[in-house]
Amino acid sequence: MPPERKGFCMLDLLQEALRDSALVQSFSGVRTCFGDSGRISPAHGALAAVYGYCYARDLPEKDAPLVLARDPRPSGPAITQALVRGFLAAGCRRIVDLGVITTPLAQAAVRSFEAGGGVIVTASHNPLSDNGWKFLTGLAGHRLGDAPAGALLSAPRMERIVQSVAAVATRVDASVERAIESVSGEEAFTALVRSGSRRVHTRAVDAYLETVTNDWGLDVEALMRRPMGPVLLDPNGGAASGVASAVLEALGIRVYEMNAELGRPSHPIDTDSVNPETGEHILTRVARAVRSCEAQFGVAFDYDADRGNVVLPGDTSDAVVAPQEISALNVALALARVEASGSGGRRVCVVASDATSGRVDQIAAQFGAEVHRVETGEVNVVTRMRQLFEEGALVPVGVEGPNGGTVFAGSTCRDGVLTALSCALAVSGEEATRIWREKSGHGAGTCALEELLQTLPRWSTPAARVVLENPGPHSEVKKQMEERFRKEVWPRLATRFRDYRILNYEGTECVDVRRGDEAGGWRVDLLRNGECCFIFARGSRTEAGVWRVIADSPDSEEARLLLDVGQDLLRSVERAAVAGKD
Repeated sequence: MPPERKGFCMLDLLQEALRDSALVQSFSGVRTCFGDSGRISPAHGALAAVYGYCYARDLPEKDAPLVLARDPRPSGPAITQALVRGFLAAGCRRIVDLGVITTPLAQAAVRSFEAGGGVIVTASHNPLSDNGWKFLTGLAGHRLGDAPAGALLSAPRMERIVQSVAAVATRVDASVERAIESVSGEEAFTALVRSGSRRVHTRAVDAYLETVTNDWGLDVEALMRRPMGPVLLDPNGGAASGVASAVLEALGIRVYEMNAELGRPSHPIDTDSVNPETGEHILTRVARAVRSCEAQFGVAFDYDADRGNVVLPGDTSDAVVAPQEISALNVALALARVEASGSGGRRVCVVASDATSGRVDQIAAQFGAEVHRVETGEVNVVTRMRQLFEEGALVPVGVEGPNGGTVFAGSTCRDGVLTALSCALAVSGEEATRIWREKSGHGAGTCALEELLQTLPRWSTPAARVVLENPGPHSEVKKQMEERFRKEVWPRLATRFRDYRILNYEGTECVDVRRGDEAGGWRVDLLRNGECCFIFARGSRTEAGVWRVIADSPDSEEARLLLDVGQDLLRSVERAAVAGKD
């Protein structure tokens, strides 16, 4: 942590950091712009130290280890050192520093190291100058409503930490400042040096491999005798560099790797972006590389490797598989694997975020599986998966359709490596592939990934970003949307649909009455002859005035119409609000 400015105490610096307009504090973590160098400002150092303290102070077992991990951003080591200063001040002194490692491996390490908690220093798919941290749920002292061990903290727990940091800044409790200032930056650095090693990193990778092998019921010796791949991986200089390929190769999959120099991305980190010069999807170059090296498919990772975009061989943006499609394929294959191995008489469930396409429901119905929907957010998916598991259900998969994120059973986060594994097994001709082809009515055929994608139910799920200049609170926007939908929109849609129902998702529940900050997803289901189309809207928790609209229908023209309806609905609410102020 850099030396503090003369005349400034730690709380002055904390207040400065909290005034930063770029600072995002949400249920998924803390993020802001730290810059491109290896140094961070004294204010940002104070912010990380206080957050580390407030998180560690409430851990039930101070003697349990705390797992640290990060992606390769330049500011990562300095942020990690500042967080450790807070951990030590709160009495947590058993630090396990994994260094640069993927988010899925870090979360698995919480369980394999029997840790009391952990933190991942990453800003995921945001620019390199951004960074932040995500706190993890530990094994000890589990509380009602907590996420599973290794997963991100539940929204209520993260909210309490955010509130604790804000309270520290008000100087109500001077003991926090004294505790943190009693730990020097040198002491935090020494603790980090002593806690990390290549051996610890290797142990985490080995534990992850063992977990995947057991959770998936894999016979590694048999896999080694079965030709799988080649698969092209593009870690883009992120945390997956060298690690993802090592894991897949250990499972018998032949791998090629591109853009694998750690900390040196070759294209924008946001793998869903478009090249402004050509108008092509940013991963079109990966599609060309897949074709060039004659790989079966490619997977491009974001910087912490919890997301993996699947890419087919090709020359155009069409070769980049849409996230909703890969989510659906993962669900189909996961359910087919359950059928192949047997459910043991348990009910089978799938968890899906509120904006996931109805094609997932159609696939689940073919297996007799239930679909449980939750509010957008990885922690909501994994928490509901665990709740259902504790009720005796078999829950092989959970998905967030809009980003393609898939949580496979045994994991607590999206995992691009497991998406690559799932696709490689399917393409190699596993029994699950045959089962799904029969279920989908496509019978015999090749196992090429492109052909398997064609077996999925045909749905169209376009999305749009709407920026409102005068948005008002989420609660008021949703209230006005509902009123206008009933009075103005439904009369026009009633010729297409039999009925509608308005749904509000908060956390792991669908609620009749909105509560809390009312920032969950708003969705109207449009019902017709056993079909359920929808219009979905969700205001950003971190960007004022930004709403995301998604529409879903088996008919692409109708889906585009519904998307236009959703956007118009939001803009009509804004126009009415502006008119009411005049």
